[in-house]
Amino acid sequence: MKTMLYKANGDVKIWGMKLQIITVNDDELESYLKDGWCKNPNDTKKKTEDKPATKKKAVKDADHNEG
Repeated sequence: MKTMLYKANGDVKIWGMKLQIITVNDDELESYLKDGWCKNPNDTKKKTEDKPATKKKAVKDADHNEG
């Protein structure tokens, strides 16, 4: 049997999200899940939320702003 898997940042629009999709044989399923693929499109949101946020640089010379 085959299973369809989903991953964020793709070209296919599913439920309002741009996702990558693939279909894999069940004997390969675990290796794809370990690689970040998801069985449900909504789970791709959780994967992207779990990633640490990038730090934003502080504004330099804030004392020189007029206002």
